[in-house]
Order: sequence, then C-alpha cells, then structure tokens
Amino acid sequence: MLCVIAVSHKDIAQARDLLDWIYELDPSMPSHKFLLMVGALVPTYDVTDLFNRASKCFGSGKLLRQQTDSGKGWPYEPNQMFKLAAQWVSKTQSGPFFWLEPDCIPTRSGWLTALEAEYKAKRVPFMGTIYPYPIKHLNGCMVYPQNVGQKNPAMLMATNKSWDIMAPGLTIQHGFNTPLIQRQLADP
Repeated sequence: MLCVIAVSHKDIAQARDLLDWIYELDPSMPSHKFLLMVGALVPTYDVTDLFNRASKCFGSGKLLRQQTDSGKGWPYEPNQMFKLAAQWVSKTQSGPFFWLEPDCIPTRSGWLTALEAEYKAKRVPFMGTIYPYPIKHLNGCMVYPQNVGQKNPAMLMATNKSWDIMAPGLTIQHGFNTPLIQRQLADP
C-alpha cells in the first residue's frame, strides 16, 4: 500500500519523530511504498532528511512538493497538499493510499499491512474512523481510493473547510469505520 506522509513547515520535528517511530515498529516494510508530500515552506535540508528517514522504512518512495504557499494557512494549505497528492496518485499509481499526518501515530508493528488487508477485505472506497465533530465524517487520516475525485469530487474542491468534511455523507456511504484507526485529540 502507498502511504502518503504529509508534512508542513509547522510539523517537521513531529514528522521526524513519526518516521523514527515507524522504523522502530517496522524496520523494513519492503512491500509498501511512500509518497512524501511536503509543503512549499519546508526547507530543502529538512525535505532531504525526511525523505531519507522514510526511505529506511518503506520499499520505495517518491517526493512531491507544493510549489507555492498562499499564506492562507489551515485549512487551505492542507487542502491544496491533499489535492496535489490525490491527483498524483490518480495519474501515476494503481491502488489505494493511506493519508498519514505527523500526529497520526501507528501503535503496533504490521500496522500498514493490517490496514491494507482490511481495506482489501472490505472492498470499499474509504476506510477510516468516524468522528462526530464538527459534523459526522470519516476523519482525514484514512485509506482513500486511487480515484478520490470520482468517489467524492467535493474533497478535491475544498478551500475554507477541510477536505474530509466535504460531502461527508457521501464518504461515509462509501466507507467503512475501522477499529484499526482511532481519533484521539483534545479538540473540537
């Protein structure tokens, strides 16, 4: 399975910690690939460092970098990163992807293999965890189909609301609430 690791300039240190933790859990995941999706403001030396850390964990990987930052912040910039990554996956990959942010922490070895196996068994476009706030939706760190734009086009049009709450009923209708992904944040 492809793991898209999304990193903005605000969470570089947390992304380093995440990749080190992934390596500690699973020193080698040769059957899995990664896409390092970085924001435009992530310095080149940090991009190189993160790519090298991810390369130790996964069988192969690619880098995709946002070309410009609008200065609009959240949720605009993450939406643009998601759209760029989803379009890249749609054009170049065959199969689903797991969107992983630096605050989404795997808790056991074999985590990505387990997600892939359950996704294949359920045969649904979206697989994640349902969260009730601000509206009932499948939370953003989830498994997506290769063709997100065909399954929920609203996700790729998000600007001032996070992509995961764009047409959430559609995503839930074509999704599965897996116990393998949990959302534990101090918000809303």
